[in-house]
Amino acid sequence: MDGHVAVVTGAARGLGRAAAVALADEGVKVVLVARSTREMPNRLLPGTLEDVEQELVRRGAEAIAVPADVSQADAIERIVNATQERFG
Repeated sequence: MDGHVAVVTGAARGLGRAAAVALADEGVKVVLVARSTREMPNRLLPGTLEDVEQELVRRGAEAIAVPADVSQADAIERIVNATQERFG
């Protein structure tokens, strides 16, 4: 799957994180999207967007983290812009 780009929402933990890791392991460039960041972590659940980004980069994957709430229209535009800027 080299050359592909995937946007993964909910990437800070759980199924989103697992999907991001699996895609990255297959050579997919990954755009990680979630609301949980180091600056604004979820108080009840562990894991942040930056944690997953660092893990993937350490494993040799190409990944970027885009903090966003996908229920907001302007966030979708930021995700698209960040994806295009980084991966074309």
